[in-house]
Order: sequence, then structure tokens, then C-alpha cells
Amino acid sequence: MSPSPEFPPDVIGDELARQRLELRAKRLERVVAALRERERLRARDGRVPAPLRSAMGAFARELSDVRRQLDAAKTPRRATP
Repeated sequence: MSPSPEFPPDVIGDELARQRLELRAKRLERVVAALRERERLRARDGRVPAPLRSAMGAFARELSDVRRQLDAAKTPRRATP
């Protein structure tokens, strides 16, 4: 038996995936903000450790990827015939 076109089987899965991405984005935003604060405090002394900058860059890239995935998840998919 094929699924009804009014209720595609992946609607719930898509919604859960979107919610997980939103939560992940929020967590990453908090991490990046905390790392930026540490960088700001360390910059006063003129000593920002390379690992701190590296971590901040890595988390910022991951956040960017998650936001891109969220944008893609919000774009409606075309129905397949």
C-alpha cells in the first residue's frame, strides 16, 4: 500500500530534524559567544592563544554549516511524481 499524498511519511521526520538543527544552532551560538568573550578578555593582555582562535573558528564554521542546513530544511521540496 502506498502512502497517501496528503500525508507524506517524512513530514514528522523532517520536523524533528529541523528542531534538532535549531537546538544545535542555539548551542553553537552560545559556545561561539563564550569563546568570543574569552578572546576579548585575552586581547586586553595582548595574548590570544592560537588554540582559542582555532576553536572559535571551528565552532563558527560549524554554526555556519548548521544555519545552511536549516535554510535548506525550510525550503519546500518539490513533490516527486
